[in-house]
Amino acid sequence: MSWSLKKYSRGFEQFFTIKEADDTVKDISGYTITLKVQMGNTLLISGTCTIASGSLGYAYYSVQSGDFPYAGRAVYELELVKDTERIPSETYAVHIGRTL
Repeated sequence: MSWSLKKYSRGFEQFFTIKEADDTVKDISGYTITLKVQMGNTLLISGTCTIASGSLGYAYYSVQSGDFPYAGRAVYELELVKDTERIPSETYAVHIGRTL
């Protein structure tokens, strides 16, 4: 589930399909989902995602100005929280390209 964008990108939605360990779609209804993006030791984003379809596991993060100020390789994970349950996803790559 890696994704790519350019440095300073903003104004679009990055969609995610959240799945169970067995690769079936997870029903994310009622969860709060947080996108965490980190480059080196710097946390670039810790922002709330919007659920587009809970039963289909679709959620998105609205990329904002200032979210990606550096070019290079970052990593991200999604954290799902519901009541006392906290589920972190695996960690995936984000490739941030240079602008011309």
